Amino acid sequence: MGRVHTGKAMPIQYRAPEVILNMPWGTPVDMWSAGMLAWTLLEPKSLFYTYNTKSSLELNDAYHLAAITTTLGPPPKEFRDRSSESAKYWDEQGNLQGPVPLPPKTQLADLVTTLDGELKDFFVNFLECFLAWLLEERLTADQTYFHSWLRSYDENGGKES
Repeated sequence: MGRVHTGKAMPIQYRAPEVILNMPWGTPVDMWSAGMLAWTLLEPKSLFYTYNTKSSLELNDAYHLAAITTTLGPPPKEFRDRSSESAKYWDEQGNLQGPVPLPPKTQLADLVTTLDGELKDFFVNFLECFLAWLLEERLTADQTYFHSWLRSYDENGGKES
């Protein structure tokens, strides 16, 4: 716990970009997974489709990174510079390149189907706090407790008035 790790970990659909790109990783991958789990609990469809092509895990990674890129936008240069593998997927400007086509651009808010109004806005912001390219921009577990989406419900599961 709290150590830096390397190598593949996590179920494929929950993998953080730093795991996909073989970067050293630590607890921020857990926060990425928490965001993905929150999505899975509320939404009927996967946020980022992955392709379990056992013949080519690299191709699966390319599809996964393409899906993340079209939803979250391209990774910042600071992130891309942390892995030599980034050059396989993005050019110097952060545009996707490589073995798979870029899926149609989507906005996170447009993909949320189970909430609306203020709760939807809170949920989208909650996800954006977890699904950030830069590890240092993700919420920590302690910060998560105070997020407006979680605080919008009382302990009985009802909306606060």
